Amino acid sequence: MTCCSFVLQSDVWPSKTRAKQHVALLVCEQLHKMGQLDDHLCPVVEDESDTEDEEEEEEEDTTSEDRELSSSGDSRKAYKMKIPEALKDCRPSSDGPLNLYQINVEPVEQPEVSFGTGSACLGILTAKRFPQLPIFSLYLKSGEVRVSFERIPVGDVSKRILQQIDCWHEHCFKRIVGVGNSPSLLFADSEKYRGYRIVPLTILKESCWTIDRQLLSSDGAVSQELRATGDLVGRVVTKKYLPNQKERFRVVSVRRDLTPSSEFPDKSKAVTYSEYYLQRYEVHIRDMEQPLLEVESLSRNANALVKVEKGSRALKRIHLVPELCDVDPLPVGVWDAGLLLAPLLWRFEQLLTAEELRVAIGTPTLENPECFLEQPQYGSSEACQMSSPPSKKKRVAHCSEKAMAASEHHSGKTTDVWIRVDSADFGSSSSLSSGPEEGELREEQEREDGGGVPFVWKIATALTAKSSADFFNLERLETLGDSFLKQAVSMSLFWQYSNKHEGQLTKKRSRAVSNAKLFLLARKRALPTYMFVARFQPSVMWLPPGFSVSSPVETADTKGTSSQYRTQLMSDKCVADCLEALIGAYLVYGHYSYAFHVMKWFGISVAPAVVVALSGSSLEHVTSCVSQISDVSFYEGSGLRNQRSLETLCAKFSDFEKSIEYKFKDKRWLLQALTHPSFHWNRVTDSYQRLEFLGDALIDYLVTRKIFEDHPHLNPGQLTDVRAALVCNDTFAEIAVQRGYHHHLKALSPRLFKAIDLYAESREKDDKPEASVMVIYTRYLLSVVV
Repeated sequence: MTCCSFVLQSDVWPSKTRAKQHVALLVCEQLHKMGQLDDHLCPVVEDESDTEDEEEEEEEDTTSEDRELSSSGDSRKAYKMKIPEALKDCRPSSDGPLNLYQINVEPVEQPEVSFGTGSACLGILTAKRFPQLPIFSLYLKSGEVRVSFERIPVGDVSKRILQQIDCWHEHCFKRIVGVGNSPSLLFADSEKYRGYRIVPLTILKESCWTIDRQLLSSDGAVSQELRATGDLVGRVVTKKYLPNQKERFRVVSVRRDLTPSSEFPDKSKAVTYSEYYLQRYEVHIRDMEQPLLEVESLSRNANALVKVEKGSRALKRIHLVPELCDVDPLPVGVWDAGLLLAPLLWRFEQLLTAEELRVAIGTPTLENPECFLEQPQYGSSEACQMSSPPSKKKRVAHCSEKAMAASEHHSGKTTDVWIRVDSADFGSSSSLSSGPEEGELREEQEREDGGGVPFVWKIATALTAKSSADFFNLERLETLGDSFLKQAVSMSLFWQYSNKHEGQLTKKRSRAVSNAKLFLLARKRALPTYMFVARFQPSVMWLPPGFSVSSPVETADTKGTSSQYRTQLMSDKCVADCLEALIGAYLVYGHYSYAFHVMKWFGISVAPAVVVALSGSSLEHVTSCVSQISDVSFYEGSGLRNQRSLETLCAKFSDFEKSIEYKFKDKRWLLQALTHPSFHWNRVTDSYQRLEFLGDALIDYLVTRKIFEDHPHLNPGQLTDVRAALVCNDTFAEIAVQRGYHHHLKALSPRLFKAIDLYAESREKDDKPEASVMVIYTRYLLSVVV
């Protein structure tokens, strides 16, 4: 029960006892009118009518399928991974639009051997245009490489060429990538979803790339014998004497100082190279004067999404005899990109999924938090524009108009702008696509964005669970989003329910932000289908484009249950955490209105006044909202008498205001913050309990945001530990005693003041205070005052 909010005066009675009884009756009548007593004059422990109404509303909003899922004993459920709209019905055809994207794979640091030859690479042929995506990094044993996409002219593509592309696409994934050989996978020419094709590209004059039609028509057989060694550096070779071995090697250099008659490194096995091959493989070398080839293995990088430790980057190099090698007809640039296709396309589709979710959620306008921009559909030129806060300038990179003129017939006249960004370091500066003003545009972006990254990376981070073992995950954003959600809901409840005490508000907040509630809201928006929870394993869960599943596959991850490719198991809490991480992502990227917008999209209701107060661009918005809250937060009474009582109670608050260096325009807020529930002389305001409910959520968010921004390298566990050390009763009690805030506390409890003095004396002596219940309560009380 809160402190008395009204003054009652009884009639004149012959005895003091009768007068008290009459006042008690008047109090009961007043409490009954306030809803604190029922018709039997019994205290109302909680607002049962509101609880029933809320439960009925939740029952109406919750479908029978949701109720079945929420009542299920197994919290882990299987969800199909979403296929982005840009990958649906995208199989290229000769009578439809065609779009060709070059896959650029460039090393961050210059390796000892050039990555590819620069004259061949791979591309993506599709019927749809892809939205803009940032550059991302992949990690090899030789170092980090960055992958980007550039839209290039297509030219005329006949049905015969498309048939050759289908054959080469199947050959590429079965031979180079090595993931299409499973008996459960079938290459389907008419696959409806993810029907884009991988094509080989070659460079022509004036740096123009086109489809390598000669390579498409080749049978893929290797040459019979290697005779020349002058131009072998960078080529791919195999061991002729081991026809069943699939390992391939890149030629690093031609060692003219070594011949088959040179000394073998391991003398325990052989004296010379020729003797080693004769003893080990029963192979006779004819030319004993030919120089040896120094090669390194071309291994598939199935887990190139994760950073490789520096100590494990060195590749072991061996020496081969040219006479005993065959040259692979595929250019090394094709092999370099082909061996990375599985993780490359996985990341590519992950970013496409994040971009599609960004378009579905939309972007709010800062001028009016209640209105939000309508997002264009995929396929339009507007959908390809990079997301950015409305207050920031658009940045455009110029592309070659001459190179795109030839493709107007198939792909239109507009040109994509691909943002270049290092995905490995979210704090690094970003740059734009190559162009005449690249440096100038990068400096402008860094000034306005603070060196941030495109928004799609934030959303992709929020959609990636820790169990995926990726180098980024949602946990840091989830910590921030959870604290902001708690703050926003607390402010909304404080605004909407002025007659509810702290316990009732806490119960309503717990129900509003519970994992079960957030899971149902997320599931209505199909959020689990956007998420990436499972570890990337090409042979288990990744379905190559153009391939289909002939039968269900049982894996260890599904615990013996029948499951197809692109299916993930995730818990309800993981889905709820993803929703909170999305709130954190929108909060970090944009204004408060961005976070409120994504909350509204998921169906989390917040009082409009709170949205305006936090999202308003001027101080008048906040002042107007605070004045409205004041009208419903303080008690009504006789104006002159109430003013005199307020002046008396706040007579000594000037010293406190000086200590905090802030002067309250409305003293009632300060009076309420310093009023203990036992101080019944305060009939102007309530006690501090409701403000403590609000302040707890506010300071939790502010401290979390401060740590999040100042310490970007802290993992979620460390971030939580630091916040727990700062936002705790001990810390606030220490601050309150050091600054003398406890002297201004208004309470009528001798035991309480005695406990406060005991705590203050123990701190002055730098001794550990007695761990009594009263001291612990005093720490909590002083933390509320702070």
